Amino acid sequence: MLGPDGPVRKLIDPFVSESIALEKTFDVIPAGTLVAGRGGVTKTGARVYSETDDGPTAFMKSLAHIFKGVRPTAIDTTEKIVKG
Repeated sequence: MLGPDGPVRKLIDPFVSESIALEKTFDVIPAGTLVAGRGGVTKTGARVYSETDDGPTAFMKSLAHIFKGVRPTAIDTTEKIVKG
């Protein structure tokens, strides 16, 4: 069920492709750590976390950024419909 060929994997694959997941991960990796680390700044220049954020705060903002980037747009649409 949760294996690499299981139904859950097949369901989430379109939303967690390497390109989407890696882009979001590169956004939050400290600059200079890896070739593609952007230090909390997205490709468009938006800040994911501030340089003044402490470790736990930067970590939580980073996780939120990654999760928001890979979640299905159906969730966003449903939230908008529910809110009116």
